[in-house]
Amino acid sequence: RKGKDGLEGVPSRDLSLAYNTLSHMNLSVEVAEVWPLIASRLQAGTMKDPRELMGVWTVAPEEHLQSLDVPLARALGAAADKLAIPQLLSCIARAGTRPGSEAVRWSAGELGRRLSDLASEDLAAIVAHLDTRPLAGTSGEFDGLVAKAKAELTSRDGALEAHHWVRLLGSIKRRDDELWIMVRKQLLTRKNLSAPQILEVCRLLHSFPDGAKSEASVFGFVAKQLRTLLSTRADPPLVTLVARNLDVLICDYDTCQDLLNAAVRLRQDLYPGALWKLFLCASDVDLVGRHPALQNRLQKIGDVLEQHLIGEMTLSEMTGVVVAMRRNNTLLKKSASQMTKRFMEVLRTVEEQASGAAAPEVPGEAAKSIVGTAEGTGKNWLAEVQRLMLGYWTQLRILGLDEPQLLEAVRAMGVVADGCQLDAKVLADVVGALAAAPSEDAEAGAIRESLVALVVAKVPSLSQRTLLEIADITASDAVRGAVVSEVNRRLSWGASAGVVTSVSSLRRGEDFDNLATFLLRWPAWSSVAPPVEGDVDGGEPSGPSGPSGPLVSRAQELVALSLPRIMDKEPSEAARRLSDVLRGLMAN
Repeated sequence: RKGKDGLEGVPSRDLSLAYNTLSHMNLSVEVAEVWPLIASRLQAGTMKDPRELMGVWTVAPEEHLQSLDVPLARALGAAADKLAIPQLLSCIARAGTRPGSEAVRWSAGELGRRLSDLASEDLAAIVAHLDTRPLAGTSGEFDGLVAKAKAELTSRDGALEAHHWVRLLGSIKRRDDELWIMVRKQLLTRKNLSAPQILEVCRLLHSFPDGAKSEASVFGFVAKQLRTLLSTRADPPLVTLVARNLDVLICDYDTCQDLLNAAVRLRQDLYPGALWKLFLCASDVDLVGRHPALQNRLQKIGDVLEQHLIGEMTLSEMTGVVVAMRRNNTLLKKSASQMTKRFMEVLRTVEEQASGAAAPEVPGEAAKSIVGTAEGTGKNWLAEVQRLMLGYWTQLRILGLDEPQLLEAVRAMGVVADGCQLDAKVLADVVGALAAAPSEDAEAGAIRESLVALVVAKVPSLSQRTLLEIADITASDAVRGAVVSEVNRRLSWGASAGVVTSVSSLRRGEDFDNLATFLLRWPAWSSVAPPVEGDVDGGEPSGPSGPSGPLVSRAQELVALSLPRIMDKEPSEAARRLSDVLRGLMAN
């Protein structure tokens, strides 16, 4: 290593090679030292050989491509007759991040001129690079080239290696696509596909309107190969890979069963990272709900997990684990105790750090325990830990697990408003989730009521949109009643309300949408609407026809009178808003 000064006299060819090699080795510090020299040569125009520029272009981060684009396009144009196909393909490989690049456009044009001379593998590369991503800013200029490449490829009907036709799967959108017909025929002759290739095929089939059912023979063909791999070559990386793709395999009982069997057969004396991933992924796709008979195998996996420490799991991941316990119908009591201990340790750390600080920070190790990274200067870690702890505790109570230490911490958070740094939306989420706790759980009920009180206290300071959101989330009569009262206060006639009250106040589309949403929600909330001061009193039922009726009338009047102005101001949203208003008026 010569250092920056020692590289000044290095030829551009070697400098390009060094940059390319260092980038592939992920030596970011060394790469950063080499780039300024390359940038200076680009600016001076002394680096102009297309091979030198291409060596940098293929590995440079997005922020450096702007500097490379024009010099590379010029170099390519000057050496058009000498350029090899692989160089042109390497250039268009950056189309996904720079579709408007001059170099990409020039290379695509040159490939189009040589189309009939390209090998089938090269045609497949063109389609893969230019047709599998939304290329913003291209105005469809690559569509013609992609269509010609596809037509040329299908007309040859030539055999491709599996890694070539797998790259084409991303550009197939329909079963009747001629490209799929060609690929399908070749796919059904391959009996030694790798697990990643099999999963790419399954993901394509999953994207078809009827899913894997639409290509049952193809799915069965590749699923059988995957089951063979799981039965004969299972290791943690394979189990983890297949677990991450369970969403496209969940329809097949046999494959799910073989995956779980393979997981149980893994070595049990090592940290079970693959088993944790499978446990979480099974929850995400509701494996037990789809295939109840597989719950016993998940229980066996749970038994293995209980034999180990939880490892370097973040607080957020711990909450996900408890949710997975519920969905998988598999309790992990020892793991839950370990997670609770970790929660309490981190809570103590952030509480100590937060004393006297408006935006508390925590040491790197504690921050890493919370979100998996030591970075986060200025973040309110106490609020973050409180949010995660409430969610974690809620899921434990739903499972019927009792952790006394955690209960005390949560109780303190809910009873002392000054000690709770969570916003109303987060509190409302917890209130809504606690509704699923067992009805006989008095502690959960008491915490829910204290959190409801905190939400109600925050109602006057909330935005209109947040008011509507929390009322929907909590399904709490007390919260909905407070929201209705607050909406009435903001719409009340007279300066005493402390807000702008004329119909002209609905000048923003956002305000209009919020009030229209209120009208749509009103029928579900009317049973909890409190009497409105100044309205008809007596024993009439609350709701549109009772004491709160004038509130709805005022909202309807504001929406109806403001609609023309809002539609003229934002015509693109006119049809949607008109539909919302009609539904809101009809609902009341």
